[in-house]
Amino acid sequence: MGFPIRRLFVVAVALFYIYMGVCKVSPILNAEMHNEFKSSFGGHARVFPGRLNIKVDPELYRFVFGVLEIVCGALIIIGESIWQSTQSTCLSPPRPSSASPSTHKERAPSVSQV
Repeated sequence: MGFPIRRLFVVAVALFYIYMGVCKVSPILNAEMHNEFKSSFGGHARVFPGRLNIKVDPELYRFVFGVLEIVCGALIIIGESIWQSTQSTCLSPPRPSSASPSTHKERAPSVSQV
């Protein structure tokens, strides 16, 4: 019962990331929010580098941040099953293959056992 609820929560969070990223990149979904992001990223770009005195273009900063949110949201949705299979493959103990020679030597039956 916990797995479908967990999966639903993960997809909901990932879709939220994608929605916010699309709102930062273009006004397709919510023009009002896009304009709010445009005005607020001017202040973020001024303080982003800290004390390094590097000038960052607010439009480029907003675009890169939005694209990263879209890509990361998509990777959360797509990559969860891939990550789980990779994780189970890496963490499971190795299984002996049937083609490899056995590590235990089989002894021939002795005369008394026959």
